[in-house]
Amino acid sequence: MLVLFLEGLLLVFIVRLLTKSWRPMVWRALFWVAMWSIFWLLLVQLELVAISPDGTYGSDARYYYEAMHSTIEAGKWWPPADTLTPGYVAFGTFVLHTSPGDSVVWVKLANIGLLLISLAFSFYILQSWGISKRVAYFIIMLAGTNGIVTWMVVRNLKDTLFLFLTLALITGMGFFLSKEHHAPVFLRVSGILLVGLVCVWALGLIRPWGSYWAFGIIGATIVELLFKKELGLKISKSLFFGTLALSLVLIVWLLASYQAAIQDFSVLIDYARRAGGLVGVTPMDIILAIPRFLIGPGPIRAIFGWEAFQVTTSMGNILIVLGAFAWWLYLPILILAILQGPSYWLRYLSIFMPLVIFLGVYSFAYSGSVETRFRAIVYVLSFIGTAPYIDKAIKQRNPGRFLVYAGIALIVWVGGAVTSYVSLTGWH
Repeated sequence: MLVLFLEGLLLVFIVRLLTKSWRPMVWRALFWVAMWSIFWLLLVQLELVAISPDGTYGSDARYYYEAMHSTIEAGKWWPPADTLTPGYVAFGTFVLHTSPGDSVVWVKLANIGLLLISLAFSFYILQSWGISKRVAYFIIMLAGTNGIVTWMVVRNLKDTLFLFLTLALITGMGFFLSKEHHAPVFLRVSGILLVGLVCVWALGLIRPWGSYWAFGIIGATIVELLFKKELGLKISKSLFFGTLALSLVLIVWLLASYQAAIQDFSVLIDYARRAGGLVGVTPMDIILAIPRFLIGPGPIRAIFGWEAFQVTTSMGNILIVLGAFAWWLYLPILILAILQGPSYWLRYLSIFMPLVIFLGVYSFAYSGSVETRFRAIVYVLSFIGTAPYIDKAIKQRNPGRFLVYAGIALIVWVGGAVTSYVSLTGWH
């Protein structure tokens, strides 16, 4: 209960950072997403009561829950050193320590809270980009009610926390670096260091490459603001001290973790080899990895989820069908936004850079055949990154753009249907 209360306070604080005209709309969107998420959580748990003694669906979700319980039984708040994903296990342990019971439902409710805060961060990002309110509302509702995103949130997995920290870092760096906020040099530099170091540390505890991811986001945010001439640290002592502080931290971190970085890369290569990733494969496999990531699993495969997925539930299959169908409708818009070219990518690099890295890493590790939770991260980042394109398209009202959308959609849908058939039947 304490974590839910703290999440509520943080949510209120973030919403208050938005302009007053946005706040009623933001609260309305968050309310409906919360109701949607809780509704599906109840349905998922009702199904799991009959098939799972601990209320999890197995796989990673069960491992995390058991690790949380083991930590509590040992009378500790932090998991042992050999625990996988210690950051998320510690988060869940804290949730259970401060809740009335030890049910996994409390952790899942806390994950719903993290999703709501992540969406509030997204609203802030869209407002800072100058996106209209109705497009922002549309984008956030798409992200918050996508079935695959919901399935990620209600399964007791680390990915919701990873998404939260990612958007917190993007929002925090944008807030302290943007010239729109007038603040003393000391406050800016202190805020940058605090947000940056906390997120670098926390993301590294959730994914082995999380620290590299965080530094990449920091660099992308700076490039984005420079490209738009909105960087708050001007060429003066502000820029000097801010750059010096970040550079020193980066240098110390690189020196301290050089061997660890090499080891992490070696682990990725080894994992990709064992998991059927892009190690020793043909050029065609490399070319198809990212399309396979973006198009899969598709609503057709999800209908036959018991045959297509290693671990699933009936409610999970329904959510994946809904989420994949909505994504197939939206994917052409992502392609159209990407086709806008480098000037578009650079203006919104704080989102597109992590999107490309995430696609690249997991396409390499799994040859594009990834779990739905990975796709949920890509969906949310894609929804945010395409908002400026949708906003511009609505204002221009160009009928020809719909024909281009229809052509791309036809390719996506036909290609998705064919690959789903091949995957389900094993036809070659």
